Amino acid sequence: MKEILIVGAGEFGRNIAERFTQLGEKVLVIDLDERKLENIRERVSETYIMDITDKDTLESKDLGRCDLAVITIGENFSSNLLAVILLRQLGIKTIVSRASNEVQQTILTRIGCDMVLFPEEVVAKRLVEKVLLGDIEKINIGEKGSIVYLMAPQGMFGKKIGELELEKNRVELVFIQREFSNKKGELTKLIRKEEVEIPVENGDYLVLYGLDQDIKNFLKQYQ
Repeated sequence: MKEILIVGAGEFGRNIAERFTQLGEKVLVIDLDERKLENIRERVSETYIMDITDKDTLESKDLGRCDLAVITIGENFSSNLLAVILLRQLGIKTIVSRASNEVQQTILTRIGCDMVLFPEEVVAKRLVEKVLLGDIEKINIGEKGSIVYLMAPQGMFGKKIGELELEKNRVELVFIQREFSNKKGELTKLIRKEEVEIPVENGDYLVLYGLDQDIKNFLKQYQ
């Protein structure tokens, strides 16, 4: 379980916080406006009424333990900049921040922000999926179910399809895509889930179907 710090409990921040929570992560949200926190308090792990630019308060809450911080405030760009600097000083390794335009995006990148986002709900959801599921292509099926396409993780190499315990993890393998060469050139082979004795190899791509949380938990075993 990752610990995720969300700075700002406005609409953009709530979308991100709720999505992280849906995927089973521990979410902490801070904001100066207590009313905004009341709207999300029951759906996240912890909330704090706090000024993000107050370094002493940040240190007193041990927020440096968080794996990721997402700064969603946009109305005060100077506070946004200072938040990036202070959170980095606390030791948070990955920092994502909101920008209102390309100039702000450039400045945030130059001071060390790992990822810069514009406040759109779809971008918020993609951020969460990228952090938790890795570099994947994803098609949403309903509210929580998805078909995903990704490179097989290293911990899966050498394991037979029948050893992956797909049914136990409530994940369906649609097929494995394997590329290989012969004298006629590059070929692609599609390996079906029924071919239980075939092991996963380095370079294979998986096509999986299931609920987002189940897919995340399944992949986590092999990362």
